[in-house]
Amino acid sequence: MWRIRDMTEGPGGANKARDLIRTVRMKGDESSWRMINWIKSRDPKLAERLGLNLIEPMDMR
Repeated sequence: MWRIRDMTEGPGGANKARDLIRTVRMKGDESSWRMINWIKSRDPKLAERLGLNLIEPMDMR
């Protein structure tokens, strides 16, 4: 299974993560909420480390 941590490991990984976050933020609030909800569901440890567990999920239906 693909994990977010897989993207950040190795050379340039942090830059890839920053680029992804920057791209999602430029797309707007809905995309940002989708990414937050996706991270929380796919990688709870990372979500906790980033403080995303303090953010209530937004239903995007």
